Amino acid sequence: MLTLLLVGLSLVYSHPRIHWKGVAGMDLVTNMIGFGLICPAAGWCLLRPIEQAPWWYFVAMTLFLGAVYAPTTASDYESDRSFGIQTLAVRLGVKRTLLVGFVLQCFAVLALAVGWTLRAFPFSAAEAGAVDAMGRLWPFLALQIVFYPFFVRRPTVGKIWALLLLLSITQGLGVLLMLFGFTGGMT
Repeated sequence: MLTLLLVGLSLVYSHPRIHWKGVAGMDLVTNMIGFGLICPAAGWCLLRPIEQAPWWYFVAMTLFLGAVYAPTTASDYESDRSFGIQTLAVRLGVKRTLLVGFVLQCFAVLALAVGWTLRAFPFSAAEAGAVDAMGRLWPFLALQIVFYPFFVRRPTVGKIWALLLLLSITQGLGVLLMLFGFTGGMT
């Protein structure tokens, strides 16, 4: 069922008659829901019942994906505008689109902070080391919050791609260190 939902989202995103990629906001929402919510839920279903899924964590991932996707629309602003594709960046402008991404980033970090504080991140509280392992992620999340406004002030295509690279690197390193800690240092 979840795979069919992904196929359906792909169709409405790129089908010439619907083409959500060219509908401001739907380009962002489609990617956030598809990659941030449906993909993790489908992966979860492979191992555990869907009823046990950590939905708040999936929402945090969805927000992170929106924070990364928004700048990609901003980097394509000129070409999308010249071809008449009404992406979020074409509709709102580059700076406002990057601001949307920054707000999504802040809400994603807030969602993770709440889950971590409640010891719910996405492991059960009974699993030793899970909460401590999450602590390794915070410096990298803080760097993401610091990077975003720096690149939003005077955005250029180069700065937007640099932002995307830095967000990807910090997120990847943080998650790898967290997982390394969660597994007890086992590779």
